[in-house]
Amino acid sequence: MTKKGQSFRQYSLDVKMEAVRLVNEEHMSIREVTKQLDIRNKSQVQSWVMKYRAGENLQLTTLLRECEHDIR
Repeated sequence: MTKKGQSFRQYSLDVKMEAVRLVNEEHMSIREVTKQLDIRNKSQVQSWVMKYRAGENLQLTTLLRECEHDIR
């Protein structure tokens, strides 16, 4: 549940892909990746990695969020 006045940090596709690459190819821990890329929440990186491994397109989800933001 979001709190009134709470803002969300949005990450570029480049940051998402770099996080996934560091976990998958460099075998870095989620915690290390969040610190290195200055990502607030480790569950966010976990979500990107799971989506990537499931074959979901991170670019598509990024574009959909941007479009939703533009509509508001």
